[in-house]
Amino acid sequence: MNALTFERALVVGDPSAAIASVTRMGRVMLAVARHGITHERIGAVEMVQRVDHTLRLGGSAHDAVIDLSALKAILADRTPRMGSRVLPRLQALGHDGAILFALIALDGLAAFDGAADELAFDPSAAPTIVAAPQPVADASGEGPDPGGLALERAAAKPGIAQLRFVVPGVRQRWSGSIGSVLPAMGFLNVIQADFHLHLRAGAIGGWHSERRADAQVMQALDPSGAPLGLFLEHADVIDLD
Repeated sequence: MNALTFERALVVGDPSAAIASVTRMGRVMLAVARHGITHERIGAVEMVQRVDHTLRLGGSAHDAVIDLSALKAILADRTPRMGSRVLPRLQALGHDGAILFALIALDGLAAFDGAADELAFDPSAAPTIVAAPQPVADASGEGPDPGGLALERAAAKPGIAQLRFVVPGVRQRWSGSIGSVLPAMGFLNVIQADFHLHLRAGAIGGWHSERRADAQVMQALDPSGAPLGLFLEHADVIDLD
């Protein structure tokens, strides 16, 4: 085993091999952040399966499909910290250089380095990250935040809700009981053991809702009416009036 010493490095070779290494990392957070929305699944990745140009990540705590054609490169970053914890990660970069999603090793450097031992790295090729644009929150309007209101109404219903986030390069899904919607530091948050959702206040301006055979499907819209890629589904009717 060769000890890893770099801080940031580009993974050399097939991105799918780098992504598949997460099955050996222990607890992993797959974080997708765009448009003021962060959708995170948390736990061991039990399965990575390739089907044509996609990778399916599965297990009791993961349900995601990655579009390999949207990936330009995988960046390994061993520097991020949260307090005293080191949280190394693989960051998937799109063709514009922006981060599409991150696979974060929650069990630290030892788990990350051990899983990545069979990969090849080029520290000299580590690119400058292009920050994805984020909306400027406008929470000055009257009434409750539309994002939080829908989550709270769904949380009050019996049964299971589904929250899907579909953005270029990845689609990720969680199903369960929403529980409480917690405001903190300008965000509305759903916190479960295997799932976190963080909505920047004001990022969601409304919802497009339709009733299907077995569920109400609501699609989040930004303040101008453009779709954001976040979907909320529930078997019961969710009334936002």
